[in-house]
Amino acid sequence: MPPQLTQEFVDTLLLQQDEEFQAEFDGSHDLLAATIRDTPELELLRVGEDLTRSTDPAVRILGVRLIREVKQYEGRAIDDLAELLRDERDEDVVAWIVSAFGFVRSDVVTARLVELAAHRDPAIRYHVATALGNRADDDLPAASLAALVALCDDADPEVRYSAVFELGAWWLVSDDPSAEAVLDRASCDADPFVLRAARDALAKGHGYPARTLFEAG
Repeated sequence: MPPQLTQEFVDTLLLQQDEEFQAEFDGSHDLLAATIRDTPELELLRVGEDLTRSTDPAVRILGVRLIREVKQYEGRAIDDLAELLRDERDEDVVAWIVSAFGFVRSDVVTARLVELAAHRDPAIRYHVATALGNRADDDLPAASLAALVALCDDADPEVRYSAVFELGAWWLVSDDPSAEAVLDRASCDADPFVLRAARDALAKGHGYPARTLFEAG
């Protein structure tokens, strides 16, 4: 381990990560954030790469969380994550890699996200929608838009919520009529959170105050 991120310190980060997972991220655990802020990027990258070689999925997840924050060496970080994804079999780790892809810009990554939009695990599809949304500006590639639209009709309501929320955010900057049509359809969704995400986006887009969940119902 590099001198700043000793094995003992990494073990402490892993304990905090376990607490985050058990609490479903309900609470403030800022040791990882401080570590990312105060550690040189090359060191973060090297330690992250080392952690992703572990046989323990939780350790690999921590490695992904370090690598995804690297900006100065983004090309190497993308290559690391793409290589890890090729061989990764643990679906929790795959979900974290997909989430990390939302932090980077790469045509290769975009193509991989589009492929993963049909993954059997709804948690991964959820993160695909978020990652596609995070990578979008007013010019969303056609394949990415098609994947996001398809996820708006996903069988899982949490996946639909993620996709509708992200599509709504993109529509607000793009004013794309095809996205508006999908939001119109989602505004009648059986799930109240999907319904609200769609109606709130439409209300903002048309200059109306966003309605509350109860009013939307």
